[in-house]
Amino acid sequence: MNDMMSVLTEMGTNLTNLAVKGTVSAVSTKIKAIKLEKDTEIIKNKYDEIINELLSEREEVIRIAQVYKSELDRYEISDEDITHLHNTEDLYLVL
Repeated sequence: MNDMMSVLTEMGTNLTNLAVKGTVSAVSTKIKAIKLEKDTEIIKNKYDEIINELLSEREEVIRIAQVYKSELDRYEISDEDITHLHNTEDLYLVL
């Protein structure tokens, strides 16, 4: 259980870091700067850079989501577990 929490915490941190990067505003700022550029080769390179960065971030988000899913899939709550929890809850509510 502790191992799962550390993995989920690490993935949450990575996801937060990606969100904090401000991808939308960063890309918007880069595109505005590109519009001022006159050299087509520089423009092409900068657009390629933006695309590669977005693809990299997308891959990272997918990887994080897959780790979350694999960690959560490791745990299954059976009908017996639910019944036991329900009975335990009823016992404590009666007390």
